[in-house]
Amino acid sequence: MNFDYLVKIENMSEEGVKAFQGIAKDIEQKKHEEPDSLALLSNAFLGPNEALERFKMLTDSVENIECDENAGRIQGKIKTGDFESIKELFLALHQKLIDVGAKETRAVINVCEENNHYYASYLLESSDDALSTIADSCILDHHEVHEQVISASKGIMEIQAEVYKDLDVELDEDWDWDDIIYPDPDRIMRSGIYRDFFYDNSLTALLSLQEELEEGWKFSVYKY
Repeated sequence: MNFDYLVKIENMSEEGVKAFQGIAKDIEQKKHEEPDSLALLSNAFLGPNEALERFKMLTDSVENIECDENAGRIQGKIKTGDFESIKELFLALHQKLIDVGAKETRAVINVCEENNHYYASYLLESSDDALSTIADSCILDHHEVHEQVISASKGIMEIQAEVYKDLDVELDEDWDWDDIIYPDPDRIMRSGIYRDFFYDNSLTALLSLQEELEEGWKFSVYKY
């Protein structure tokens, strides 16, 4: 599966800023000549002397890497069958920044599957023993993403009867969206009317959730 990722970093020390600038420079210089973009990203985060095999086992490929050193952001796409591998890769980046003396650095990782059926946000902070840790997270599987879209969208009431008709389900007083979404969310996507509604609203719903999380985490992108 393809996942879009966006990592935002704040509170970098002077040493952390230099390290992040070095990562950005390496990526920019080598991304057009390095055929194995996974190796490029892993080496930038981990250093060439560390075991790349760990990430070859976890992640199939990394592409479209963009690293904005002036805004503390890195984004791109990862193709992987292991959702957890994305978190592991960026924990390694955060650890590298901590190791150079940027202990107070915090990061937020936002990951979204290309069809918006999976979503995750992670808040990374330094532990007391200077290790990168996940301080908080929000992970939505395809059931919960659909629930998020429906609960965030006022227009769903207007199309309910048409969706039920599409699915050949009788609309009565006992209707319940959970009966449609759970346990098989693919079922509701068989309605073309709902499918269009989902894709029209999913990104907005997930971005709103992301903003709400970051506000709760008191996170603002570090700029220097």
